[in-house]
Amino acid sequence: MSLRLEGKKEAEQAREHGLQTLTEDRITHYQNSFDALISEGEAENPRNTIPTGKLGRIKPTPAYNLLARLRKHQDDTLRYLTNLSVPFDNNLAEREVRMPTCKQNISGCFRSDAGAETCATIAKVHHL
Repeated sequence: MSLRLEGKKEAEQAREHGLQTLTEDRITHYQNSFDALISEGEAENPRNTIPTGKLGRIKPTPAYNLLARLRKHQDDTLRYLTNLSVPFDNNLAEREVRMPTCKQNISGCFRSDAGAETCATIAKVHHL
């Protein structure tokens, strides 16, 4: 099982027991394991490996860019462990904006505020 999914399972169990956060030693365990995985990834994916064919800076690989973002935003990435009210993913938020976004993309825009409100009302009734 991956580290994040293991943490998700432990966070769900803690939430079921009425806790607000995991214990400090469990949080430290996940933070240290996360750091080790990022370090391992950085060793396997060095920063500058894609030559651009031009003089100057060598472009970082997409893998390196992802690792750098995960390291920079580690606290936010693992927030679901330190604050059990934070969901593991943002699927619910994405589902809420999907229908209006699709409608807007198809037609290009809502022609009026009233049209947008009508669409939202229909979507709300449809969800019930």
